[in-house]
Amino acid sequence: MKQNLNNRKLTLNFYRAMKLLFIIAACFYSFAFKQNLDDLWKELGVEQRTADNNIRESFLSGYLYTYGAKNIKNAATGDKVAIAKNLLEYTKQYVNTQFKALYEKQRISSKPIELQLKPLRKKEEIQKEEVTKLDASIKKTEEDLKSMNEDMKKIFVPIIAQNKKMLEDYKKPDNQLWELIALGEKDNQERQIADYKTAVKDWEVKYPEDYKIVIKTRLQKMLDVTKDVDFNAALKEQYGKKKFVNPAYEAKSNEWKMAFRAGKEVTETTRAFVQQWLNELK
Repeated sequence: MKQNLNNRKLTLNFYRAMKLLFIIAACFYSFAFKQNLDDLWKELGVEQRTADNNIRESFLSGYLYTYGAKNIKNAATGDKVAIAKNLLEYTKQYVNTQFKALYEKQRISSKPIELQLKPLRKKEEIQKEEVTKLDASIKKTEEDLKSMNEDMKKIFVPIIAQNKKMLEDYKKPDNQLWELIALGEKDNQERQIADYKTAVKDWEVKYPEDYKIVIKTRLQKMLDVTKDVDFNAALKEQYGKKKFVNPAYEAKSNEWKMAFRAGKEVTETTRAFVQQWLNELK
């Protein structure tokens, strides 16, 4: 039974190691022979297209994407570092060959829609349009009045009279309403323009024209997260889960904790690979 528990722990740790690699966008492949690649997917129990999707989404969004490694237990007894290196090399090749087009597509689709601004109306134009609309409404209501019963006429006759009085106010040259509406439309358009410019700036930051900047950002994020992992940190059992004795460690990010659980060997292998990749992108 003790042996079974050890196997379960080994399986769980290996699964966490794989999660760590995909955090960053983090998994790559130099498989010179297709057989090696086929064996890897088979061993992990995941389709290549699923792995590709995880890599793509990790680099595009910067969030953690993992796959359902249904056969992960079969890989638990393998060489974790070797598998990590293969995944790292695969990701690097995938990013270098396919990511650019996918990124550009998402970049374009995420760009804020250009403003379609209407010409600002002068107060005289607003007055003319509103007078025309109200006058037309009065005439239509008067026409409809002919076919109404007496009860309905009692309702609409006062409304017509009120609208006629309003129409006279509309026609007054000194009516300040039209100037207020014109100023309101101008303010609204200025806010739209300001909001659009802000959205474009945010888009330019999130989706820089050079896709390599995104790759560098994702890779640097991995290095920053895992730079101070204490692999000797003490754990304690709490509510059926392993918790860090040091509260500062327990407050660390999920990514930091995943690096801890992946282990020093896998994490350092990943960090070395990522740093070399970053050096190549400079």
